[in-house]
Amino acid sequence: MSESKNMFTAAGRTARPQRAKAGERTQAAAVEEESVYHSARVPLSLSKEIKKLALEEGTSQQALTVEALRLLLASRN
Repeated sequence: MSESKNMFTAAGRTARPQRAKAGERTQAAAVEEESVYHSARVPLSLSKEIKKLALEEGTSQQALTVEALRLLLASRN
């Protein structure tokens, strides 16, 4: 039987956010009002920068994306 590479092995290597204790709000909770799925294709370099920034700031990519979209809308209104 030949060995095949598992393309999902790198998935477990990233730091996972800590779970909130009972009664605590997480950063994601600050983002939530009523969330909907919003998808966009972005350049690979931008995706990598967002992931890096999220790790450095100890936040989620979702929180950074919401912040960026709110800043964009505020600058245009």
